[in-house]
Order: sequence, then structure tokens, then C-alpha cells
Amino acid sequence: MIPSRRFFALLILIGLVSLASPGKAEEPPSPADQAAVQQVITGQIQAFQSEDGEAAYSFAAPHIKQKFGSPSVFMKMVRDAYSPVYSPAAYDFGPAMQRDNQIVQEVVLTAPDGSQVLALYRLERMEDGSWKIGAVFLREMPDQLT
Repeated sequence: MIPSRRFFALLILIGLVSLASPGKAEEPPSPADQAAVQQVITGQIQAFQSEDGEAAYSFAAPHIKQKFGSPSVFMKMVRDAYSPVYSPAAYDFGPAMQRDNQIVQEVVLTAPDGSQVLALYRLERMEDGSWKIGAVFLREMPDQLT
């Protein structure tokens, strides 16, 4: 059996969850948590697409807000450093893994030119039970091995 790019993406996903919270095994999130996480990611992507900085910023975890200080600075950083996240032509959710109060959600982002990038979103559960985006890691899509 030849490993696929999904297999390698899943290995990256498991590694990120392991680094985020050592000591406890990773597991798939509950359907409710996965739906909530995907809704947060979708909300932020839609806010980027409509140039709504306040809305996009509202999905960020407190440490991200503290780091960037304002929606305008945050939007500039995303436009400059995370253009696949800022303006995807399409996106598809892949697997997710959870450890404690963090979920890493795989998202395949498709650019207007058809190229794809793998985004690994790390979301953190807040004290009120909501999910906020704490980090996004962009990776080239692993090629399928032949």
C-alpha cells in the first residue's frame, strides 16, 4: 500500500496536537466540537472575504489579539503572510484531532489559480466553552507517493 498525501497530512496533524499538549493521547473531537470548530474557521474565512476586520479578529484567541492589538494590524498580517487563508477560492475540511482543550483541524485551501495548500488550524477552548483560533500553520500539499 502506498501512503497518500492524506496519510502524511494526518501525521502532521497528530504531531501538532502532540506538541500542543504533551501527556494525553489524541482523539477525534466530538461531532459537536468538530462542527463548532469548523463554524469558527468558516466564519473567519467569510469575514476575510468580505473585508470585515472586526469579525475576522473576533475569531482569534486572546493571545493573538494581544499580539496584534487591533483588527487592522491583524488583517494586514493575514493579507501579507497568510494569503491562502485570506482569499481562498474554495476550502475543504479534513480530519481533526483533539487533546485536552485544543483541536487541530485540517483545511485544504484552494487558490484562485487552482493550487492548494494545507492549513492546520489550532483552536483553543475558552472558559465559556467557545472555540477561538490560536494558530494557523500552512504547509505545501504533500505529493502522493508513486
